[in-house]
Amino acid sequence: MYLLFVLFSILFSLGSSQLTANLYPNLEAGLATVTLELVNTAPSTVALLRWNLPLDNRFGSNSFLVQFNGHPVTYLGPVVKYFGPFLKDYVFISANQSITMDISLGDMYDFTLQGKYDVRFEADIMDYMVSQDMLSLFPREREAFTPFLGVVSNSLQITTHEYISPKAIKTPYPCSSQETSTLNTAAGAQKSMISYALSAINQGDTPTYKEWFGTYTSARGTTTSECISAITDNSVVAYACDDQAGVYAYVYPSDTSHTIYCCEAFWTAPNAGGFDTKAGTLIHELSHFSNLCGTNDWVYGVNGARNLAITNPSRAVANADNYEYFSEVQW
Repeated sequence: MYLLFVLFSILFSLGSSQLTANLYPNLEAGLATVTLELVNTAPSTVALLRWNLPLDNRFGSNSFLVQFNGHPVTYLGPVVKYFGPFLKDYVFISANQSITMDISLGDMYDFTLQGKYDVRFEADIMDYMVSQDMLSLFPREREAFTPFLGVVSNSLQITTHEYISPKAIKTPYPCSSQETSTLNTAAGAQKSMISYALSAINQGDTPTYKEWFGTYTSARGTTTSECISAITDNSVVAYACDDQAGVYAYVYPSDTSHTIYCCEAFWTAPNAGGFDTKAGTLIHELSHFSNLCGTNDWVYGVNGARNLAITNPSRAVANADNYEYFSEVQW
């Protein structure tokens, strides 16, 4: 069994940017494993938010473009709704220094077919800071995020000659009776909340639609209506419990059982009424499932979602928090 890696484009920096991503083959670390290097070319320390990046080693991240014969392959890892951020959610890179990490792509993407895969790192950093006095910027609020968009590495080609088995979905601990009762209450509120959202979305071009999804077009109106209808009509859902700190919940988008893994921040959120509620979080997570809506986490937070609706409506109609907040304001 072996993998053949071909480096077919020159390592490059992003113009005059202060962050460079380089991707290297890693033949010794395991099947379909690569090494990612992030280089800080800024004159001072930078801080990168770990969320939705390989920098959070608790979860996989859909931060690579992996193609087989020119077609994107399925991401099999989890997507996460985070709480915070906290200082521990950041990685600090000193001036003119770098960090490296080995990433097993076979744990996160479907490498079951034998042949040639083209791979590159493509990601947005949700919060990126450059400061001589970095710690003065904390505690950090989501409303203060300064994203760094479009970090792209060189490309690698991976040739597989044997079957690579996908990583198994995590087995959580059993929910307690109290947690089960809380989940049942939240699920009831979620069903009511999404029905209110369905009535609202069917009204078409309204101020509330524009607030969360941006300028109305018939195509985007259809996208949002179909998503909310799919969540409303869905009868397949399961709940599991996990103890991940700084996390509301996570799901595996390709999981047809629609299991929602509820974590530490979920239990202290309000059931309904306001933003980032338990009921709203369940809507957020349901929207991620590929056979319902297939949303992403382009941004987090109320201000981020509102701004996305203004600046990029096409992403707003594919962002989980926008569906959550649109639904929560109907309560």
